[in-house]
Amino acid sequence: MKINQQTKANVVMFVVSLLPPLIINCSITDSFFPFQFVNFILIVWCACRIFSFDNKPISSDTITYLFIYIFLGIAPLYQFSAKALLWGGAPIKDTDYFYATIILLGGILIYDMAYRVYYYSKRHLRQSKSSTHAKSLQLSNTRALILSTLSLVITLYAYKDYPILLILREYNEDVKIVFDAFSNTSLNLIYTIVIRPIPIVVLMYYNIISKKQCLFSYILLFIVLITNFPLSLPRFYVAGLYLPLMFTYYRHLIYKPLLIKFIFIFGILFVFPFLNQGRTVTSISELEVSIIPDYEMFLTGHFDTFQNGLRVIRDNYVTYGEQLLGVILFWFPRSIWPGKPIGSGGVIAEEFGLTFDHIALNYWAEGWINFGLIGIVLFSIILGKINATFDIKFYKRKPSICYMTIYFIYLGMLFFILRGDLISCVAYMVGLSAATYGCSKLIIHKSR
Repeated sequence: MKINQQTKANVVMFVVSLLPPLIINCSITDSFFPFQFVNFILIVWCACRIFSFDNKPISSDTITYLFIYIFLGIAPLYQFSAKALLWGGAPIKDTDYFYATIILLGGILIYDMAYRVYYYSKRHLRQSKSSTHAKSLQLSNTRALILSTLSLVITLYAYKDYPILLILREYNEDVKIVFDAFSNTSLNLIYTIVIRPIPIVVLMYYNIISKKQCLFSYILLFIVLITNFPLSLPRFYVAGLYLPLMFTYYRHLIYKPLLIKFIFIFGILFVFPFLNQGRTVTSISELEVSIIPDYEMFLTGHFDTFQNGLRVIRDNYVTYGEQLLGVILFWFPRSIWPGKPIGSGGVIAEEFGLTFDHIALNYWAEGWINFGLIGIVLFSIILGKINATFDIKFYKRKPSICYMTIYFIYLGMLFFILRGDLISCVAYMVGLSAATYGCSKLIIHKSR
């Protein structure tokens, strides 16, 4: 039996993906076999799913396992080896690592079963009604330019006092600027998650429908870079917007899964550390580009989501749905509801006496903080169904242009959604989806 090149590449990448945990385990002096064994099982399971041999295109399921591999597999193992304690709080015991990993592994397996049961269900194999093909659609250049320009004008007005923040995210002349575009919280939320991303959404639609680059497309790109310069944005936001934009420029990438997996891993190890400089430098000249990743970054707050989830599980901290209520009603003004729940990261920072409150809490730990062990089961099933639904509609049916764009955005945002915390993820995903849907209604019409 002949083995094609794609399968050979998957086998090689599978073996390579097991090298980091093996190297880290060999370097551990104060070992604890139960945790290291369970952690290795989790990593092997992820590697099997990431580099499966069915040669399917990239999917939300694959990206979910990429997240688990890095943030819930490699990162906690490295933190364990270094005896790191992120953000202070009570010391973490070896047994805490073990029990948290066991519970997370159980949740991941439940997710896997839910995804595959729903995805391969025969009732979902039928084709849906044909959607309008991109060739039969036209984009109104006038309306597209008006929408993008409107977003540009609002952005320039919002940042008129601190224009440097259109390039660098938080710092100016060694002073950290705590800045909101609008003093009104609701207006600021609408601007951030709906109005500001409009130029990128418009450009994505243009790329899908027009498929050719001209002066107009470069004008749109120029507006995108002014309103949404990568170093001025949170990293998850960059992934959620620029990855889908890249997919619209190079749609064939979707059908090159190994390349996409490489892009995601490369982004985590190289690009994200570079983008983080937008929060720490005071001028463009201070930016540094390194070809060697600093793996000490696994000991920083960027990879705190496992330890924060561990604390919630270890202390059995449960809010009985209060945090989920805040997620569902994220849009409700705090001025009307003063007791509205804050993000789960802030809650556990206060509860466990941590030194920083803007922290992450992974998706499965969000399940625990809401309903305990039952919450992990429920959240795992929900994630499996959501991911399967997205993948089914994109690959097994004929998606509309609007849905295709939302799917690309979902793929880009999924790392952020899984890292947490959930209230911020849902707010941004809903806002971006609303902007995408609204733009499609305003600037796209059928050809005559």
